[in-house]
Amino acid sequence: DGGNVRQLNNENESQWPDWSPDGKRIIYDHLGDIYVISADGGQKSKNLTGSPENDVQPKWSPDGNNILWLSGEEGKKDIHVMDADGHNKSRVTKDAGVHDAVWSVDGRIIGHWDGKEAGCFNCLINADGSNTVDAGGKGTIQNYVPFWTADGQLVEINSGDHLNGNNEIFLASSIFPDMFLNLTNNKANDINPDWPKNCGNTTKTPADNKSLENDGVLE
Repeated sequence: DGGNVRQLNNENESQWPDWSPDGKRIIYDHLGDIYVISADGGQKSKNLTGSPENDVQPKWSPDGNNILWLSGEEGKKDIHVMDADGHNKSRVTKDAGVHDAVWSVDGRIIGHWDGKEAGCFNCLINADGSNTVDAGGKGTIQNYVPFWTADGQLVEINSGDHLNGNNEIFLASSIFPDMFLNLTNNKANDINPDWPKNCGNTTKTPADNKSLENDGVLE
């Protein structure tokens, strides 16, 4: 509700914070390394990478056991994975030029490649680097990664000037009438939707826009 604001660390230029699934820890990057800190501020932060490389954009896996991050210079970043305690680091991609990456709900990784070297722009890859496949998309309107509902339906989130002369936030899937479900539908310019973990249930209809919105779309 905006109350109980507290500062957790004293490391200036900390970026890309991400809650652990259990809500007890937060990972973030600071000056080219990945750190973890307790969400209640009870423990000091711990550097998980400590490498000379530029390590950024960490993300917790859905089960909380692993962390992915990007490492490398701009335009040459690769996906890396490690255990939640910083052990067992491995490189998932090689010279891929990954722009960003997140976990899918089934523990795979979706990355946005800058180029077509991997054979796709939105690529789905196993955490061990195997089986790279095209994650799909709706052409130029598909701006953000897809996710899967609990019953296995593929849904994508995107923003664009599709209907009313201003940017709106949409879910896109064959489970919706006319392929699109407008989550915002207002006169404001709605942009930058983020990972919707619990949206797109096939039991919901366009009349349930507010329910879907409350399930976790951040704009």
